[in-house]
Amino acid sequence: MDDNYETLVDEAYNLHISGDFIKAKEAYENLLEVNPDDLNVLNLYGQLNFSLKNYDIALSIFKKIYEKTQLDDIRLNIIKVYLLQNDFQNAIDTINSIQNKDIIVLRFLAQSYISIQNFEKAIKTYLDILKFKEHDTTDLFNLSVAYLKNNDADNALKYALDVFSKNNNDVNVCLQIASVYRYIDDKEKELDYLLKAAQIQPSVDIFYNIGVLYRLLGNDEEALEYFKAIVEVQPDNKSAYLNIARIYQTHDKNISINIYSGLADKYPDDAMILMQLYIMYREMYRHDLAYETALRVIKAEPEEEYAYSSAGDALYELGRYEEAIHMFEKAKQYATNPEYCDITIANMYSEMNKNDKAIQIFKTKYPHLMKENTTYAFIQLREKNLDEVRYALYKHVSKVNTEEFIEKRAVKFFYKLNIDKKYGINEDTFRKVKTGKTGEDIDRAIYYLKNDLYSHNPDNKKIFLYSSHGAGDIIMFSRYIHILAKHTKNITIQLPNSMLRLMKYNFPEYEILSNEKIINQDSYDYSTNFFSLLCSLNETTLKDIPYSKKYLSVDKSITKEKSMFDFMQTDKKKIGIFWNGNPVVMPQRSIKFKYLKSLFEIPNSQIYSFQISNFDYSVEQEKGDLAMIDLAPFIKDYADTAGFLENIDVLVTIDTSIANLAGAMGIKTYLLLPYASEWRWFYDTDKTPWYDSIKIFKQKIPYDWQDVIERVKYELQV
Repeated sequence: MDDNYETLVDEAYNLHISGDFIKAKEAYENLLEVNPDDLNVLNLYGQLNFSLKNYDIALSIFKKIYEKTQLDDIRLNIIKVYLLQNDFQNAIDTINSIQNKDIIVLRFLAQSYISIQNFEKAIKTYLDILKFKEHDTTDLFNLSVAYLKNNDADNALKYALDVFSKNNNDVNVCLQIASVYRYIDDKEKELDYLLKAAQIQPSVDIFYNIGVLYRLLGNDEEALEYFKAIVEVQPDNKSAYLNIARIYQTHDKNISINIYSGLADKYPDDAMILMQLYIMYREMYRHDLAYETALRVIKAEPEEEYAYSSAGDALYELGRYEEAIHMFEKAKQYATNPEYCDITIANMYSEMNKNDKAIQIFKTKYPHLMKENTTYAFIQLREKNLDEVRYALYKHVSKVNTEEFIEKRAVKFFYKLNIDKKYGINEDTFRKVKTGKTGEDIDRAIYYLKNDLYSHNPDNKKIFLYSSHGAGDIIMFSRYIHILAKHTKNITIQLPNSMLRLMKYNFPEYEILSNEKIINQDSYDYSTNFFSLLCSLNETTLKDIPYSKKYLSVDKSITKEKSMFDFMQTDKKKIGIFWNGNPVVMPQRSIKFKYLKSLFEIPNSQIYSFQISNFDYSVEQEKGDLAMIDLAPFIKDYADTAGFLENIDVLVTIDTSIANLAGAMGIKTYLLLPYASEWRWFYDTDKTPWYDSIKIFKQKIPYDWQDVIERVKYELQV
């Protein structure tokens, strides 16, 4: 070649190394037109196309050069192109064609094996690399990564800690060790290395993982600090705000609602955020706001079953049954499995005194569930068909207390909420953290199944009777303790503290413990709850309910103590009232105080309030100057309540625990029931077989309490 050609080569190369790739490319192409076999120019041209990411052209050039030279350096370039093209199999094949592989080639090979997820070969290759003296901590680190991907946590930890001992200031090494500890579920050590990583190189991702770990470890205060630190840097970090809201969900529901509400306004199409807000309103018993939020969910997800069923659930809680049924019918249009919708509709029909419609749904659509579904069981309770109830409840318990069923429910919930897709919580983490069913829970459920009275003869056995229902249920079904006692005298009863004094007086022969006491249930032969006594003991019946006159009493000293109060010293008719109950259980049971004001017009009477907890904070304002004695300051437990009940003439109350207490004591009671009342009152509209002393006043029209109170007022004046 003449000097002019060599000068042009030098000029092209200078353009290349100066970064003027376009002119360099043109210069190289001109040179190759003159001398297409110039391997030096070809190599430079291949390198330039490699830099320009023209990988196909670069690969073709390097292959052409290698055919003529068989140089390993050129083959190394070919391998690099394959790797950048994600053509890992060709990269591996090319590397394996090299007889004497140096450390650089082996590193390419190991990375290729990792890319095709052949972790065993990647590990073997890295172990070969370690035989070279010039191996470094990067090779050890990558070997740790390969071991972890191959599910070998021990070796992954070994090599990661080795790297850490040589360089404890590398954020990636700390994160790798944290990943290994996450794999083996050692949250405390995982947190330790994440904190080290945060000290070296703070980042939003590291802070987020630290916050999540603190939450899992039950340290919400520390978790909150890290999530707050994230939103200071990234005010739009939705996931951090959601975690903050979830923490406050436990500690301050009002703050939590405010955060969810703000997020819902900012992301009006995010159905998950709206559902979280909906759940919060439900937890706060604000079913009206829950319904409004559900309508927003419908707008965001107009073809999702859960959107309409959520609206239906809120309407159900509000007692707006017809509207709720409409929503559930709408939900069924988008449901792959309409079972929940249909069964909820059946339950509402049953509460609306339309049991025939409720039963028809089961008969026509779910006959297989008629022997294992709790809703169907309670429908049959209204019909007093206790034999069918017994069988259905036992079959239900047999089904839901299995590990397989609990796992199925957990996975269904996971996919329904779509957590993995939207908020980066993978299914494995969900199974460990979010199901609410730990291994201990499953063991306990199976224990109850194996040891419940449903399928066993309790004769002369040691029985544990626990209270898993409300106080009203405990009082109502405590009558069956007398029947259980015919089988065995060895009974231990666990109760809320508020009931201990009353029940110890009535059942002195049995061991009665507080709910706060931890019980070793393995020491008992069988266990059951109060409601289950109705179904577990074969001699019980709903056609002839025992002890309807009186089965509970109170210590006479307590009754006398209550009678000594000055406000009890009157010849007037003493009328006790209770109007506002727990909103979580059928909020339509409660009555606004304004409807009761006409009772104060009854001549020669004195009203006593048994109201302990106020859920309606407008009540105090509504009382005004009415002459009512507030007994709340003098009532600490059910024994005190019973003592006052013995000192009045009549109790006027909604469906709550005091109604059951009064009935169990034989106290004259006027029970105010909504149109859709609970199964326990069957379809009775006047008297109840549970308590001879109770007279029922039930709504004739839904939501019409005025008529109910007028009938009660008339009765009180007769």
